[in-house]
Amino acid sequence: MQIILVFLSVVAIWSTTPLAIVWSALGSSFNFSVASRMLIGLIICLLLLRIKKQKLTLTRLAIRHYLHTGAGIFITMSLVYYASQSISSGALIISTPLFILSWLLTGDDIPEITSRAGFSIIYLALFGSVIGFMSYYYLIRHACIQMVVIVPLITSIFALLLGSTLNHETLTNVQLSGIILVLIGLGVYEYGGKVLWIKK
Repeated sequence: MQIILVFLSVVAIWSTTPLAIVWSALGSSFNFSVASRMLIGLIICLLLLRIKKQKLTLTRLAIRHYLHTGAGIFITMSLVYYASQSISSGALIISTPLFILSWLLTGDDIPEITSRAGFSIIYLALFGSVIGFMSYYYLIRHACIQMVVIVPLITSIFALLLGSTLNHETLTNVQLSGIILVLIGLGVYEYGGKVLWIKK
């Protein structure tokens, strides 16, 4: 039962994350949005470590992992936030300083953000950056691989539908076709073997 709840929470968080990214940049630059999200997320993670009385692992191997994943997060999230300006919504120690540096180098001031953008940034920091990834890593460790691999497929469909419903984004024929194909694929994956077994 706990695995199911974690799975549903990951699906819910990742389905709403793309829309929240779009909203978080309302009235501000994408650099400020992602930098503030990561900074808040980092503070939350450090507070959690302090509450749980855990120390950050600083072995040579751990630092190497931090560098690799931090650089990866910085590159991918920068592209995601930059793309969110024109495309529809459909371990932070290393990456956070890079996000802040990127924001400072662009010469942006602290903008007057809307309440929707502010709430979106906080939502992304708490749920998208902390709870979402903690839950996903929990699934990787404890759930079957079949459950883990369908998360991106399901969330991409929900993200498109939420963007269309709540942000008035137009679903193209290509996107609708993609949704249908993904649903057909999930149906075949889930029930195809059972149908063949019944026929035999």
